[in-house]
Amino acid sequence: MEIKNPILSCIESKYALYKHKLMCIPTESQLFEDGPLNFIFRILESQKQKPNALHNNKKEKQKNPFEPPFEEHLYICELKNHHLLFNPFCISEKHLLIVTKKFEKQETLIAKKDFEAALECINAVKSLCFYNSGINSGASQPHRHFQLIPIDDSKFNYIPLEKLIFSKERKKEEIIQLEELGFINSCFIFDFDKNFLSVDHVFDSYQKIVDKLDLNEKTSYNLLLTKKWIFVVPRSKESFDNIGVNSMGYVGSFFFKTQDDLKKAIKNGPLFILQNLGFPIEKK
Repeated sequence: MEIKNPILSCIESKYALYKHKLMCIPTESQLFEDGPLNFIFRILESQKQKPNALHNNKKEKQKNPFEPPFEEHLYICELKNHHLLFNPFCISEKHLLIVTKKFEKQETLIAKKDFEAALECINAVKSLCFYNSGINSGASQPHRHFQLIPIDDSKFNYIPLEKLIFSKERKKEEIIQLEELGFINSCFIFDFDKNFLSVDHVFDSYQKIVDKLDLNEKTSYNLLLTKKWIFVVPRSKESFDNIGVNSMGYVGSFFFKTQDDLKKAIKNGPLFILQNLGFPIEKK
């Protein structure tokens, strides 16, 4: 008899109990190919349900949503140094938040204990974990948190970036740059044949990337993590023509609040937008 991961069991049981209270923002999805990526575009279905309007009152805006007491339908379980919560305004089902128990700044460098919590959740749920750091990264909360989105191989729930990473033979266990993207990035592919994916190994990979890109709490960047790779992009700007982009944009998934934003993205090209919000690769 297979023993189910306790974190996964907790997520599934809480979701079954409270999914009617979780506001999954209704979107329409389409694919858009641009350069090396087949982007996923999600467009808000109803203009009456814009995410930035989904707040109850001024008092609730002032409260730190990542500090207890939590609303019953959002709380999942305790990790060693973190709370595991449902994202109250999600685009995909079971969108999770891994939040530090004590307040720590989102823009400070990620600690080993944060990766420990992220890896614990990634091992429980097949998922993409991401982190927005700095004012130009698309970060929405100052309290340190990872976000985690379950993934599968369905048409609108896969990882476009991962298809690119494994589209050809690439070096493993060292920092590489995906030149095809046209913006500065660092990618570290884990080699399961040589190394067990331990917290130490993931954290060491992150520190190497931090040194390579010269990241600190004054720089903005997006970080994406799976059991197979870690990918980091330094950011120069938060938005392009009022189209805000966070880590999900750099994995190949865009969310648009309006049809006008969608038209602007199609006109300019999502890859051009990502290049504009990052730093260009200097031509040799």
